[in-house]
Amino acid sequence: MLIIEFEKLMYENPEQDLKDLWLKLRIKYINANENDELNNEWATIPHYLSHPGYYQNYFRANLIKAHIYKYLKGKLGLLTENAQTATFLGQNLFKYGKSIEEDDLIKLFTGEYLSAQAVCENLV
Repeated sequence: MLIIEFEKLMYENPEQDLKDLWLKLRIKYINANENDELNNEWATIPHYLSHPGYYQNYFRANLIKAHIYKYLKGKLGLLTENAQTATFLGQNLFKYGKSIEEDDLIKLFTGEYLSAQAVCENLV
């Protein structure tokens, strides 16, 4: 969350002191010491300069993972202990490859549109 919030706040107000913002968020999310030296540690993460907005891809991937896992667990039980898991995935998900857009594929596979519900259920 630190990186996602930093990215959001950084792009909302790029004129602010980014060293100060980074420290405040480190204190908030990882209990950093408020007396830590202000630095440009955030700038060592190349995504900010070369691929702005890239961390949203990680977040989306986590949504997809949780959504599909919840569906599979309900359908197959313990996935690693079910000999049919690989076959089921091959016949019902992987066979489409890139021929269907992600959102449509998730709806086709799980019967539901992608949502944050599965992620939220894991937070409680």
